Parts: sequence; C-alpha cells; structure tokens
Amino acid sequence: MKLRRYATSLLGALALVAAGWSAPATGAESNNLVIFGDSVAADPPLGAYLAGSSADRLGLNTTGLRSCPRSDSSYGVQAAHLLGLEASDYSCSGMSAISKDPAVPQFSQQVDAAQSDGSLSARTQRVVITAGFNDTYSQNSLADDQAVGNYVGAMIPQIQRIRAAAPNARIQLVGYPTITANSDVCLGHLFPNSSVSVPAGIVERFENEAESMGAQLAASTGVEFLSLKQATAGNGMCASDADRYWTSIIDFTGGPAHLPIHLNARGHAAVANAIAAS
Repeated sequence: MKLRRYATSLLGALALVAAGWSAPATGAESNNLVIFGDSVAADPPLGAYLAGSSADRLGLNTTGLRSCPRSDSSYGVQAAHLLGLEASDYSCSGMSAISKDPAVPQFSQQVDAAQSDGSLSARTQRVVITAGFNDTYSQNSLADDQAVGNYVGAMIPQIQRIRAAAPNARIQLVGYPTITANSDVCLGHLFPNSSVSVPAGIVERFENEAESMGAQLAASTGVEFLSLKQATAGNGMCASDADRYWTSIIDFTGGPAHLPIHLNARGHAAVANAIAAS
C-alpha cells in the first residue's frame, strides 16, 4: 500500500494496503526463510519509506527493483527467528502481481532478486508470501471473481518458479489479518479505548477479495494458505487498544507502529507466532 495516496481519501488510503537501505540478506549459506510481499509484510518505517519514495520519483534508484526499506522486526523476520532460520526479505511497499507499470514494484522482480542472490535454494525451509491487496482496488471496476482470477493467473507461474528454485521449502501464502468490523473502519484513536468509526463496505470487499486470492491461489498450486481471519476477528482497526493489530490514520493508543493503516508491533508479533506455529 502506498502511503502517498493516503491523502486522497480514506478509502484510497485503506486500499493502499521494509528498516534500512541494505540489500536483502541472502540465505545461500544457511537454512533460511524467504519473505515476499507488499508493505504489510515489509513494514517500512515511515521516514525510510518517504525517503525511498522520493528517490524513486527522482529517478535515483537504478537497481531494477525499487528502493525498498523494510523492518527488521516484521512478522516474517520474527517468524524466521522463532524457527531458527535466516531471514531473506524481499518484500516491497506497493508490490503488485498484475501491474504492467514499470514504476510499480512487481512480485516477479522479488523472485528475480531472490534467485539472483541464491536465497531460493535447496537450503530454503520456508517461503512466506503476503500479497494481493494492491491488486484488489486496482481492479475495482471488475467483478470480484474476475479480479481474483487475474491475480491467480499472474501468480501461478511465480509460485512455480519459487518451487523449482527451492524444492524443499514449505511455501505459505499468509493472509491479511482482519481489518474491518461489521463493515466499519476507524479513522482515529485519539484517547484510550475511544475511536471514530465510519462505514467502509468497499474496504470489507477488498479485504474479502484478497482473502479469496490467497485461498484460490493455494488451491491452484498446492501450496499452503494460512488464513488469519478467524484468529484475528477481534483485532481489527476498531478493536480496543490492547487488542488492536491495525493502526488507524491517527493512532495514539495502539502501541508502536511504523505506518498508518498497517499492522502495529502487536500485530506483527501475533502473525509471526501464527506462522511459526503453523
């Protein structure tokens, strides 16, 4: 999800749903867990994200894959540590599986980079992928089943590439934790256990569509789909301070977080534990 679109509208911000500038760590010499995904997986600190976006807009990034700040405490990295594996993180904010826009980070580029680095190999034990949300709102004019089908069609060859390069790995599609509550989202949490909620059926639609993308891609390729919806039903944007996994646009009470309308530290820890326990 792209932070710069938050100002456009609440729905645009919600729909545009990792800390350093170094290249991803490679797993060529040790057993590793490879992380692919969008900004929910990357968890870029706000300042690093904005600096990276500026470099992209100015044409200063010449690596082929956009400058992608990411967090060293994201759920993928935490899961790797829990499992005793090296984290090889290729997640990138704004990633799309279906976009043909050269300015948009492509899922295929993440796979390219991991293969080039040797991070996908016979030593790879796990591959975790969180993707799809950016490919929901970008296909808003299409029926849900068509949008899901486009995503699945684009991702099948990428899953095949990953499987061929890492034949011993468990490939897990990690779904998005619950965002909405009764079709509502919360714009802000300014005071303890208080919130400003608004109806957002379109966000619920995108949330459900992304879930279908993961489930159908798993069924089409034989990889695992780790759904988080049931386990996180009470942890969305409108949950109480102690239970909330998603930040609001302004959130003073949910605990540490890097980006608005993304997982907070509590959410990353919960997803990491779910991956490690799966």
